[in-house]
Amino acid sequence: RKNGEVFIVWLSISRVASSGQPRRFVATLTDITRSKQLEEELRHRAYHDPLTDLPNRALFGDRLRVAISQAQRHGRSFALCFIDLDSFKPVNDMHGHAAGDELLVETARRLRGCMRAADTVARLGGDEFAAILIDVGSRYEVEEVAARIVADIARPFDLEAGSVSISCSMGIALFPEHGADAEALQHSADAELYAVKESTRNAFRICAESGADASA
Repeated sequence: RKNGEVFIVWLSISRVASSGQPRRFVATLTDITRSKQLEEELRHRAYHDPLTDLPNRALFGDRLRVAISQAQRHGRSFALCFIDLDSFKPVNDMHGHAAGDELLVETARRLRGCMRAADTVARLGGDEFAAILIDVGSRYEVEEVAARIVADIARPFDLEAGSVSISCSMGIALFPEHGADAEALQHSADAELYAVKESTRNAFRICAESGADASA
């Protein structure tokens, strides 16, 4: 535009035939900026959770497939993390769904704060979250992130309805050590999550090379 702003147009060019005259062309430009914005908004809504604005299950599945493809191509490793909130239902029951929603939004913010910009954190539904930690150099690096997440979620949440405390359980699988495809990786991470939920909670658990589990 005249003020230097960039905008999107639909350009149509037509040739004007004129016998014995130089060939002429007429260009018609239509501003479609708003329609493109609406298109992008619809695309965003289709792949993001409306409450937390995190990637939803569909987008997370795409990100996982991309992570596997890139890790295979470059010979790298990454971690798949399944995260469940502990004692989330009592918050809903005691303080109402608005407080539960506020808690989920703050949980999403804390999870994002524990990860790098290149990593992915998603809300799969309810109080279930997941994360992909790409290009990890060692199990220790994954343990550091997992411990930070568990500690951060255990801090009290100051909601409008009052202060509440919850915790989270995490199950973690490493590519390609614990699965060479999305289904196998998810099965491994889910098994570790279930083990944590059935034992201590407020902890993480990583599949171990020996078949035993590394946990904290």
